[in-house]
Amino acid sequence: MLAIRLVLRWVYLRCRYGRPFWRVNMRMNKNQLTALHRKWLQNDQGKSFLAFRRTVSRLPLEECVLVLWCGMYLGIEADGYTHS
Repeated sequence: MLAIRLVLRWVYLRCRYGRPFWRVNMRMNKNQLTALHRKWLQNDQGKSFLAFRRTVSRLPLEECVLVLWCGMYLGIEADGYTHS
């Protein structure tokens, strides 16, 4: 339940200010980068991979990274599992 509230807060602030409110050191592990690259290959949305990678945000105290892809937010876990 707490995770859902955090995600909803993140989406609200992202929509309100047009940028991620929580921008920390965006280091991703190899599994997360591979999953992100796979999603970019499926639909690059007219962006380079570097530009797509710069849209990634992280919730506080979570290992999951979030990215806006094809009109929905995807979460990429530390093991590379991607879910919406």
